[in-house]
Amino acid sequence: MTVFPPICQYFITRRCNGGCAICALRKGTCQEQTFKEAKQSMLDLEKGGVKGVKALGGEPTLVRWLPVLVSFVNNETGLRLAILSNCHFNKEMAERLVTAGLDTFFASYDIPETKDHGMREKARKAHEVLAFFRARGLKILGVNVVIAPHNVTSIAAIVEKMSSKGIWTNLSSIIHGKGNFVIRTEMAEGMLADKDRPHLEHLSQKLIELKKAGALITNSDEYILGLGTTGVDLDWHCTKPTMLQLDYDGQVMTCPDREGQKSFSPCDLLHGELDEFERQWKEDASKCSGCYWSAAFDAFFGLPAYWR
Repeated sequence: MTVFPPICQYFITRRCNGGCAICALRKGTCQEQTFKEAKQSMLDLEKGGVKGVKALGGEPTLVRWLPVLVSFVNNETGLRLAILSNCHFNKEMAERLVTAGLDTFFASYDIPETKDHGMREKARKAHEVLAFFRARGLKILGVNVVIAPHNVTSIAAIVEKMSSKGIWTNLSSIIHGKGNFVIRTEMAEGMLADKDRPHLEHLSQKLIELKKAGALITNSDEYILGLGTTGVDLDWHCTKPTMLQLDYDGQVMTCPDREGQKSFSPCDLLHGELDEFERQWKEDASKCSGCYWSAAFDAFFGLPAYWR
């Protein structure tokens, strides 16, 4: 049965041990799924036609049973599972993930050449963890980089450096905005603006050249070429759900930024609620001011057929 998009983002927790200014995910007590409930969600996702699951958060490694879920997905389903993490976890967790059979890992990354201690630490941890996983034989490694004014002129160099090591780069412009959004926050500073358009236009052309030369970039050409316009204006509008969004409580969100007015589990969608979910999705989409989330648009577009 194929009723779901092929990729699902699973926001396995809202808890986080980072403090990124661009993220407004609510902290505090959340009634997260139990391991048993998460297993059932994976089975329902597979039944609905999902091929790959990206576990993120929050910080997914704060969920202690994450390695057990990786093992379950590998041994009891036909799904592929990737993890997107800020890399603030210890070697024990890393070893458990390897032992469980994790084969795809993306690290949050920013430029290391900065006076900002938090950014330098993020880069240092990412390099450390990626080197560990590469040595342990993970098949696909990558970095997730948010393009912002402070790093826009360094993005091409990041892509070249990572590609030389066999590491993919997934890019997204910095997302912000007013309203009832789950993830994005109202930014007082640090937003891409008109002054950044020339740098973004230059970056777009450079990234296209790098892709043609074999650089490992997940984003489509269409997404890259829109950075100087839609990436600043945040006025891209989706026309259909391109990716399923499963929240920490096992309910499906209409997009990464909308929880929706009614809760649906993957099981609900498989048993008669799909039309109502699509109706709600269209209603939410009609009210959205726009975005340029690479996750909603085409993230993992460029990964090998192995992941698509």
